[in-house]
Amino acid sequence: MKSKIAIAAGMCLAILSLPLTAATVSLDSYWNGNAATLKQSLIDACVAAGNGGRINLSARTYTTDKELVVNRSVRIVGQGRWSSFFKRTDTAWGPVIKCQANGIEFNSLGVDGNINTPGVQADRFGIITDGKVNIKVLNSLLYRVNYGIFNGGGKGSNGLKIDSTHFLSNHYYSLWLWSIDAQPSPLWVGRLEFTNNYIKNGGLMGVNIDYGNENRSLLNSVDMSAFINGGYLRSLIQGNYIEQVNE
Repeated sequence: MKSKIAIAAGMCLAILSLPLTAATVSLDSYWNGNAATLKQSLIDACVAAGNGGRINLSARTYTTDKELVVNRSVRIVGQGRWSSFFKRTDTAWGPVIKCQANGIEFNSLGVDGNINTPGVQADRFGIITDGKVNIKVLNSLLYRVNYGIFNGGGKGSNGLKIDSTHFLSNHYYSLWLWSIDAQPSPLWVGRLEFTNNYIKNGGLMGVNIDYGNENRSLLNSVDMSAFINGGYLRSLIQGNYIEQVNE
């Protein structure tokens, strides 16, 4: 009898330890409208949605006074690039959103850094992928930031997919892929899909790929591929339109 009880108890423990099923949640259910609480509210929504889950946004502006983080592999889906906004309102350095998990998707939303004039406020990024893989930014908008999307920390951006996204009124680089490799050539930045995007008023550069010491004279080749399942996958860059940038 004791062994049967022990087996039953072990089965119950195993069942309780199974991962929760991914869910669809609304960010509005977790946020009280206060800029100071949005960071924690987004984290709470990520936990509730779980890896593979979805967080829906309303047609509104979600204001924050600090860096937001996404720490689960979730899809964050808005009502359109000019309808659902994450907007950072303070003047501190850093991104509007930082990725802390692989496989995050941002879809049909706007990211507003609220930087109208370069140099007036500390460097503001739209989204920092922080070296996480398979990040997607689709049908979205990066607006009024110094740097639109940045891999962060000199890490590769393998599997980064940016499609049908607008970069408007940004001040330095709309897309910035950076490596800290001391021997830059070939500089590896990982596989990238950058397709059907629109960059206007992109500031210094529309797209910038460089490495730590900024001596571009040493950079003569860039490796934008990934070795997956025994073969190389190359990047895809096509259908983009860039205007009103310095370089």
